[in-house]
Amino acid sequence: MQNPTSLIGLISFTQKSECIGQIDYVLSEEHWNKGIMTESAKSLIDWIFNNISSINEIRSCGLVENSASLRVMQKTGMRCRKNDYRKIAKFGEQPKEVSCYFIKKEQPNT
Repeated sequence: MQNPTSLIGLISFTQKSECIGQIDYVLSEEHWNKGIMTESAKSLIDWIFNNISSINEIRSCGLVENSASLRVMQKTGMRCRKNDYRKIAKFGEQPKEVSCYFIKKEQPNT
């Protein structure tokens, strides 16, 4: 990396309701296929489930055409719930097909 202080990506968490959270992420193309986002997403999901007791489900969506992003979701243990069409501001008015994934907090065996 030429400048170790430069931003290469972003991952965020939004609490959508008392029990549902959402993660979103983006990574600079030059850093794709290095496991960076998979590791970041796994760590964030673990942190959320271990620190926000009310959250029992985390969701994320990605463009169907972006197979690498969908693969990140799969590698975190998320499962595909549905495909949908959504307007995404940076792509204009034409709706894009997205795959929506989710993971639930593991319940301890009683």
